[in-house]
Amino acid sequence: MKMSESQRDALQEVANMGIGSASTQLSELVEDEVLMEVPEVDFVAPEDVRCLISLNEDDEMGVIVQELSGELNGKAHLVLVSEQSTVLVHSFLDTLPPIDDGEVDTGFYEQEALEEIGNIVISSCIAEFADHLGSEVTLSVPSFIEGRFSDIFNSREKSGSVVLTIKTTLTVAQKDIKGMVVIMLTIESAEKLLRSLDEIVALMEAELKE
Repeated sequence: MKMSESQRDALQEVANMGIGSASTQLSELVEDEVLMEVPEVDFVAPEDVRCLISLNEDDEMGVIVQELSGELNGKAHLVLVSEQSTVLVHSFLDTLPPIDDGEVDTGFYEQEALEEIGNIVISSCIAEFADHLGSEVTLSVPSFIEGRFSDIFNSREKSGSVVLTIKTTLTVAQKDIKGMVVIMLTIESAEKLLRSLDEIVALMEAELKE
């Protein structure tokens, strides 16, 4: 799906507002400054996602996933590409009360932390899209999934979908964490989003003429 330059600029602005909101919320959550770079946005074919994440089909990965319903339908994934993502998780866990029970599986808390981080980033971006669409978009409870790339982004789900990618870099504790929000949208939802971007562009142009 092709975007005009004006549509891309509008989408970049909307995504940047979402990323900015996520950065603020994450900073409050981990009680440390979390910086997020201005995101790169694009619509790509489903088969091109793997190349953007730099993985092979059989590589193991972990993603946070949330279903979208309402004005936009599809599935949103947060992929933390860098191994340094553990820094972000540990920053989150360090703000929790100490756990005295030595039998507790810390992996459970790490998964909970990832799901909360994913929910913040995904919901911040989707909230901005919903706001500009002027409609409600509902998100499911986040879930953490581990597996092969080919299983998580399977061919059945790719069929009839286009992919909106939002690439950014998070910086926390002086460590750079590369991440990407991968939103698989139905064709109808993607077209609806592009029409809303056209309306944003038209409004901006009208304001410039006044």
